[in-house]
Amino acid sequence: MYTMREQSTHMGDIMGNLQSAVYVQTQYRENYGAHDWNGIGECPQYWKCKFGSDYIILSAPSAEEAESYVTRTYGHRDHYSEEYVIASSVVDASFQTEMEKISDGECSAIRIEWDDVTGPVQ
Repeated sequence: MYTMREQSTHMGDIMGNLQSAVYVQTQYRENYGAHDWNGIGECPQYWKCKFGSDYIILSAPSAEEAESYVTRTYGHRDHYSEEYVIASSVVDASFQTEMEKISDGECSAIRIEWDDVTGPVQ
């Protein structure tokens, strides 16, 4: 796994290889303070981390573009909950998350082909 700064350099080195991908992780949090809020005044803040999601973006042009796509498509924030990107790294297309390994494939990351996101290059 690489830091964000290292990813940009490394991504340029390996993205010519169509066997690469970007692994993006998100965090989902719920505001327990909003459960009893009547919508008047300030919403109480009592955030708890609940879960997150794993995305493998195959053939993404860069880690930054993969993160941006996941943020736009799956990220959200309101008084009650939020989901946001917490990490990304350049990986081989055959990469498996720890959850995929220990669950024998029952818990799979969401795999997305970049071309399906952007359409074929003309």
